[in-house]
Amino acid sequence: MRKVSYLIWTLSLLYFIIYATSASLRAAINQNASLSILHGGLGVIFLGGIFGFILLRLWRVFH
Repeated sequence: MRKVSYLIWTLSLLYFIIYATSASLRAAINQNASLSILHGGLGVIFLGGIFGFILLRLWRVFH
């Protein structure tokens, strides 16, 4: 299960790298509601993964 979670987080990271460098993808997301919802979901996964990683590291430091 952990490998699947890392894979999904890595895919969201790659998506945001492509999103940051592609003007056409940004324009498509701004014009399409379903892509905008997908973008928001991937953002939640990406930020949640970063937050979870920080919490995991803090837990390992203090326990």
